[in-house]
Amino acid sequence: MDIHLRQIGHPDSGVAVNGLTHDDPYFQACWSPLLDPWTVHAVDVSARLTRSSRVRLSLDEFSEALNPEPAGFQVRARTVGRALQDAAEKGFAHVRWSSHVQVEVQLYRQVPLVAGSDLQRLTDPELCAHASAVADVNRRRAAAGHPLLGLAPEVSERVRRADPAFRPPRSSPAEVASARLGQLARSSTNPPGVPSLG
Repeated sequence: MDIHLRQIGHPDSGVAVNGLTHDDPYFQACWSPLLDPWTVHAVDVSARLTRSSRVRLSLDEFSEALNPEPAGFQVRARTVGRALQDAAEKGFAHVRWSSHVQVEVQLYRQVPLVAGSDLQRLTDPELCAHASAVADVNRRRAAAGHPLLGLAPEVSERVRRADPAFRPPRSSPAEVASARLGQLARSSTNPPGVPSLG
C-alpha cells in the first residue's frame, strides 16, 4: 500500500483563521486527552514529514516512521488505517482511499479548536491544562493584535471550581488596539530623522 501525504489549508475558514498548527502546544495539550495516542502520533509525524513538500511512502515506511518496532502487516494496516480515519473524523485531514493499494492523506495545516461537547469529556486536570493552553495562545494572539479565543461560560466556571486562581480570557477592544499598536511600534522602521515612539 502506498500512502501519499501532503499539507493543505483547512477548508473551514473559521479553523484556517485561528492560525493554530500541529507544532503549537495547543495541539498536544488540548487534543491528546481526546484522541487515541496513535492518532496524535500519526498527525504529528505526518506534519513533520510534509513540512516542506508532499511525500509518498509505503505502508512499511510510514509504519516505521510511526513506530520503528517491527510488527505484522495486519497490525500495521489496522493501526495506520484507524489513526488516519480518526484524524479525518476529528477535522485534522481529508483521507481518500483510492484503492486497496493507495491512500491519499491531505493533512490540514491548521488545527481545529476543541468543540464544547468534547470539553465535557475532559477531567478537571485536563480541562485546567486546556484553559492554560488557551491562555498561552491568547498571549501570543494579543501580542500580534488578533482577537482572543474564548472559553464557554460553563467551561470557565468548571475550571474556576477546579482552580480558584483561574481568570477567564478577556478581549476588550482597548486590549486588542493596544496590542496592535505595540506590534506596529515594534515592527515599524522610521525614516531617517524621525524619532521612534518606543
